[in-house]
Amino acid sequence: MSEDKKLKEEFCVFFDVLGTKNKLLTSNFEEEEKLVKNYENFIKDIKEILKENGFEEDKIKLFSDNIFINFPNTTLKEMYKVFNCLAYIQIIAIEKYNFLLRGGVEYSTIYNEKDIVIGKGLVEAVKLEEEANYPIIMLGKRAKEEFLRMFKEEKEETLKKYKNFIHTIIRIDDKMYINYLLLYYEKNQEKSLNILLKHREFIRERLIENSKEFYKNTDYIEKDILGIHFFYKIFEYMKYDILENMNQAKEQNNIEEYKRLESTELNFEKEIENKEKEFNEFKGKLKDNEESILKIREKYLYLFNYHNKMANFLMKNNEDEKTKCSIDFKEII
Repeated sequence: MSEDKKLKEEFCVFFDVLGTKNKLLTSNFEEEEKLVKNYENFIKDIKEILKENGFEEDKIKLFSDNIFINFPNTTLKEMYKVFNCLAYIQIIAIEKYNFLLRGGVEYSTIYNEKDIVIGKGLVEAVKLEEEANYPIIMLGKRAKEEFLRMFKEEKEETLKKYKNFIHTIIRIDDKMYINYLLLYYEKNQEKSLNILLKHREFIRERLIENSKEFYKNTDYIEKDILGIHFFYKIFEYMKYDILENMNQAKEQNNIEEYKRLESTELNFEKEIENKEKEFNEFKGKLKDNEESILKIREKYLYLFNYHNKMANFLMKNNEDEKTKCSIDFKEII
């Protein structure tokens, strides 16, 4: 390695634009051309976002429906700035292009110059994307450790600087994901109602489309299968929310709140078991294509729960706006 040490430790991100392969395989020439044009414009927008946030816009690589970005000359302490930038990218993907991103972010070694990108950072970010179960960005080991360290060791300073620091991350089991709606809201409160409404419509429309596709491809007479599946998955996601709140209560030494949530979580476990049992009565009859449609649906159901949780949190002082921004489950089943 030369003395200038081009291999450096920096934040590395890898995205998969979900559903692109299927769109390419099933599209005609005009549809494929439109999709390619959308990708071209999306990359231009990402570069503009990077530039506006003080990052180099040429550190982006596109591999078919996968995107890699690294943030040169960043340190772990600049995590919040990097996460804000990634939140903007996720918002614009949904708002402008109807793209759903799943990805991973890690702080690791990378060499990214002209036609070459190589290093642990790329390998680790790709691995994170493969492990992520939800259409959001998952934190790697070092990014996760630094987030927890900043909260525990520099709690007062961190909370002064970033009001909702603890809420910038969503925790599911032992994994952490970027809370892109809150991060966007922190910097763009005047635009956030409009963004929440667009986010709402994106999720609602995708779930309605998915319902139509399921029933078009199924032999089921029992039309309540999507309702059963809905409540099974939503209860599961709500359980994750309770566990996330338990973690926060534990870190804040709020024992009373922790015990209250623990009791609630036990009740949810029983309810999930009942819903799962009810769903499994149908699951054995599903054909492969029906199962795959429901698997795609689960990503949007996760976003349904995430969106309503964030609308409730962000608009808690305005009941009318909260109602307007939330998605009613009756609309989509």
